[in-house]
Amino acid sequence: MKIVTLLIALLLSEYMTGQDYFAVVVKNENTTYNYPESAKFTLIDESGGQKVLNKDEALTLEGDYTLSIKTPWKSAPEIIKSEGGKLEIFILPVERRNWTQNFENGSQKVWYDKRETKPGLERKEIMLSKANPKNYNLLAVFKNGLVFKYEDGVVRAWLNGKEVEVTNHYLVQTPDGLLKASFDPTDGTFWYVFDI
Repeated sequence: MKIVTLLIALLLSEYMTGQDYFAVVVKNENTTYNYPESAKFTLIDESGGQKVLNKDEALTLEGDYTLSIKTPWKSAPEIIKSEGGKLEIFILPVERRNWTQNFENGSQKVWYDKRETKPGLERKEIMLSKANPKNYNLLAVFKNGLVFKYEDGVVRAWLNGKEVEVTNHYLVQTPDGLLKASFDPTDGTFWYVFDI
């Protein structure tokens, strides 16, 4: 009976503490904020227009934007202002799903299955560049918490919400091995391998 009670307690604690989503907000490419699934995001533009951000959103904004974040640990929302700089917002799933594919406005979103043995792709988005509509940008989310982003020639990576160094041509060191990636912005071709 004690074992059954212990198992139920463990399952309940896993269920109650598990988060389906996490959010990363990066201000001016150097300050990173992390939020749990329960946070609610409202984006306010220069003219005061408001947009509630949904799960699965990935935005890069430049200009005067304000992000209002309602969190469970504060009664008043947290405020992040871009102050004319760059604001990047990723509201990404941690749960693993069988992949689905969706093409919208020249963009591709792909979800991958969790059951791979090495750190694999959980999500890949290839989007037309706004700066150069003949090229593509990339957002890749891996199962080990690594987010890899190529945007108009600039490559950045985050591991569990903290920015990590990208060396040479798209090498990122993680506890699960060295990510070796390649992305061709002219045709959107992306490949990767983890050297363990």
